[in-house]
Amino acid sequence: MNSMLETQRRPLVPEGVACGNGYINGVVSTRSTATISEVDEFCYALGGKRPIHSILISNNGMAAVKFIRSIRTWAYETFGTEKAILLVAMATPEDMRINAEHIRIADQFVEVPGGKQ
Repeated sequence: MNSMLETQRRPLVPEGVACGNGYINGVVSTRSTATISEVDEFCYALGGKRPIHSILISNNGMAAVKFIRSIRTWAYETFGTEKAILLVAMATPEDMRINAEHIRIADQFVEVPGGKQ
Protein backbone atom coordinates (compact mmCIF):
# COMPACT_ATOMS: atom_id res chain seq x y z
CA MET A 1 0.00 0.00 0.00
CA ASN A 2 1.26 3.52 -0.79
CA SER A 3 2.08 5.65 2.20
CA MET A 4 0.62 9.15 2.40
CA LEU A 5 2.77 12.09 1.41
CA GLU A 6 3.83 14.47 4.16
CA THR A 7 1.51 17.20 2.79
CA GLN A 8 -1.41 14.78 3.07
CA ARG A 9 -0.69 14.05 6.72
CA ARG A 10 -1.08 17.66 7.75
CA PRO A 11 -4.52 19.22 8.20
CA LEU A 12 -5.45 22.20 6.05
CA VAL A 13 -4.86 25.69 7.44
CA PRO A 14 -8.18 27.47 8.11
CA GLU A 15 -9.18 29.88 5.35
CA GLY A 16 -8.01 33.41 5.94
CA VAL A 17 -4.80 32.41 7.73
CA ALA A 18 -1.91 34.19 6.08
CA CYS A 19 0.60 31.94 4.35
CA GLY A 20 2.59 34.64 2.61
CA ASN A 21 5.82 32.67 2.62
CA GLY A 22 4.35 29.89 0.47
CA TYR A 23 4.24 27.40 3.33
CA ILE A 24 1.15 25.68 4.70
CA ASN A 25 1.73 24.00 8.06
CA GLY A 26 5.46 24.05 7.36
CA VAL A 27 5.10 22.37 3.97
CA VAL A 28 5.76 24.11 0.68
CA SER A 29 2.65 24.41 -1.49
CA THR A 30 2.41 21.91 -4.36
CA ARG A 31 1.24 24.67 -6.72
CA SER A 32 3.48 27.27 -8.30
CA THR A 33 2.64 30.96 -8.40
CA ALA A 34 2.63 30.74 -12.21
CA THR A 35 -0.07 28.05 -12.11
CA ILE A 36 -2.19 30.12 -9.72
CA SER A 37 -2.02 33.10 -12.07
CA GLU A 38 -2.96 30.84 -15.01
CA VAL A 39 -6.10 29.76 -13.15
CA ASP A 40 -6.89 33.44 -12.45
CA GLU A 41 -6.43 34.39 -16.12
CA PHE A 42 -8.58 31.43 -17.23
CA CYS A 43 -11.38 32.50 -14.90
CA TYR A 44 -11.32 36.17 -15.92
CA ALA A 45 -11.11 35.33 -19.63
CA LEU A 46 -14.39 33.40 -19.32
CA GLY A 47 -16.08 36.29 -17.49
CA GLY A 48 -15.62 34.89 -13.99
CA LYS A 49 -15.07 37.07 -10.94
CA ARG A 50 -13.63 34.65 -8.34
CA PRO A 51 -11.23 31.91 -9.44
CA ILE A 52 -11.45 28.55 -7.71
CA HIS A 53 -8.05 27.53 -6.38
CA SER A 54 -9.09 24.68 -4.09
CA ILE A 55 -11.95 22.23 -3.75
CA LEU A 56 -13.09 20.52 -0.55
CA ILE A 57 -14.29 17.00 -1.34
CA SER A 58 -16.96 16.15 1.19
CA ASN A 59 -17.64 12.54 0.25
CA ASN A 60 -15.39 9.51 0.42
CA GLY A 61 -14.86 6.24 -1.34
CA MET A 62 -15.04 5.62 -5.06
CA ALA A 63 -17.07 8.78 -5.78
CA ALA A 64 -14.32 10.94 -4.28
CA VAL A 65 -11.62 9.04 -6.18
CA LYS A 66 -13.47 9.48 -9.49
CA PHE A 67 -13.99 13.18 -8.79
CA ILE A 68 -10.31 13.74 -7.93
CA ARG A 69 -9.20 11.92 -11.08
CA SER A 70 -11.63 13.94 -13.22
CA ILE A 71 -10.41 17.27 -11.84
CA ARG A 72 -6.79 16.23 -12.27
CA THR A 73 -7.44 15.23 -15.92
CA TRP A 74 -9.25 18.53 -16.64
CA ALA A 75 -6.50 20.55 -14.96
CA TYR A 76 -3.79 18.77 -16.95
CA GLU A 77 -5.63 19.29 -20.23
CA THR A 78 -6.36 22.95 -19.43
CA PHE A 79 -3.23 24.14 -17.61
CA GLY A 80 -0.60 21.51 -18.41
CA THR A 81 -0.35 20.36 -14.80
CA GLU A 82 -2.65 18.20 -12.74
CA LYS A 83 -1.81 20.25 -9.63
CA ALA A 84 -3.45 23.52 -10.80
CA ILE A 85 -6.34 23.06 -8.35
CA LEU A 86 -5.69 22.10 -4.72
CA LEU A 87 -7.87 19.11 -3.78
CA VAL A 88 -8.68 18.69 -0.10
CA ALA A 89 -10.41 15.51 1.12
CA MET A 90 -12.44 15.09 4.28
CA ALA A 91 -11.17 12.15 6.32
CA THR A 92 -12.89 10.31 9.15
CA PRO A 93 -10.89 8.30 11.68
CA GLU A 94 -12.10 5.18 9.85
CA ASP A 95 -10.75 6.53 6.54
CA MET A 96 -7.43 7.30 8.21
CA ARG A 97 -7.20 3.84 9.78
CA ILE A 98 -7.66 2.07 6.44
CA ASN A 99 -5.48 4.58 4.54
CA ALA A 100 -8.34 5.25 2.12
CA GLU A 101 -7.44 5.94 -1.49
CA HIS A 102 -9.24 9.30 -1.68
CA ILE A 103 -7.02 10.56 1.14
CA ARG A 104 -3.83 9.23 -0.47
CA ILE A 105 -4.48 10.89 -3.84
CA ALA A 106 -5.77 14.24 -2.52
CA ASP A 107 -3.29 17.09 -1.96
CA GLN A 108 -4.36 17.58 1.65
CA PHE A 109 -7.06 16.41 4.00
CA VAL A 110 -9.18 17.74 6.84
CA GLU A 111 -10.00 15.40 9.69
CA VAL A 112 -13.70 15.22 10.57
CA PRO A 113 -15.54 13.15 13.20
CA GLY A 114 -16.68 9.71 12.14
CA GLY A 115 -19.53 7.53 13.26
CA LYS A 116 -23.17 7.23 12.25
CA GLN A 117 -24.51 9.79 9.83
